[in-house]
Amino acid sequence: DLGCYTDDYIGCDVDRNLAYAYNSDDLDGNYTCDDCMVPTYCMDIPVVGIDFLKGPMDESGKELGMTSFTYYDSGLASPVFATLGPQEAEDYYNYLSGSWRDGTPMTYGGDGYNPNSTETVKHAYTSPPNDPNGWNMCNFGYPGGDYRVIQGAGPFFMFPGAVNEIITGVVWVPSIEHPCPDLSAFFDADDKAEEFFGNCFRDLSTSLFEPAPLDPLHFYPNPFSLSAGGLLHLEELPIAAKVSIFDIHGRLLKTYIGESQMQMDLMEDLGRPSPGTYFIQVQAEGYEAEAYKLLIME
Repeated sequence: DLGCYTDDYIGCDVDRNLAYAYNSDDLDGNYTCDDCMVPTYCMDIPVVGIDFLKGPMDESGKELGMTSFTYYDSGLASPVFATLGPQEAEDYYNYLSGSWRDGTPMTYGGDGYNPNSTETVKHAYTSPPNDPNGWNMCNFGYPGGDYRVIQGAGPFFMFPGAVNEIITGVVWVPSIEHPCPDLSAFFDADDKAEEFFGNCFRDLSTSLFEPAPLDPLHFYPNPFSLSAGGLLHLEELPIAAKVSIFDIHGRLLKTYIGESQMQMDLMEDLGRPSPGTYFIQVQAEGYEAEAYKLLIME
């Protein structure tokens, strides 16, 4: 349900393995924002979808995406019997395999139920809502309702005790203009979710914007002499910079938090480090991380 459950529309994007719900008009509610018995979005309506980020594998090792997208009506829109909710095991299988409750193949156009049509399909409402010539609920003029969607993936065979995996993600974008919304921003968000998933969700924060390069760090003395002692001075640091020192093997030795300028007592902080090559890493929010080589001599 998208807020009020009596005025929803549904659709799918086959290439993205994505099913979605949007509102049938520009007000989420029956006649007002407060007459639906549940909280509504009123006139600030989002779009929500479920994406098959990873489908199950078939016997040949091929990943299956959303091989079918069907739906049924809770009865609010007074549909025919074959498009109502499943009751028996066979009903469930028919919906999962891309057919109607009674096994009638889904067909292109209208509500998808036309036993006399030979134009059979496995996915309902495949055009974006703002496509004036496509197959979507906006063009069909079906009343908003309480629709239940089924995203199928198959067929595939599993031996007893075998394991298969499906990973889904929920995409939600607020404040999309209705009715018959342009879903460009929603599809962009879904593409980003797919990208993050494909990258194992690494670099999530930095993928949303381009970080700025840090100004070159000025630090001295370099090389640092253990026999001379003294402090290591760092200048021109960004605000709230995190400065870390690593040895040649990548082991973190010490972390400092400072602003603009910093002095480090390496003899005390590192316990008289051995001569050799070390690295100073500087990190700050909104900037690319940078690393600098520090030589420590006897």
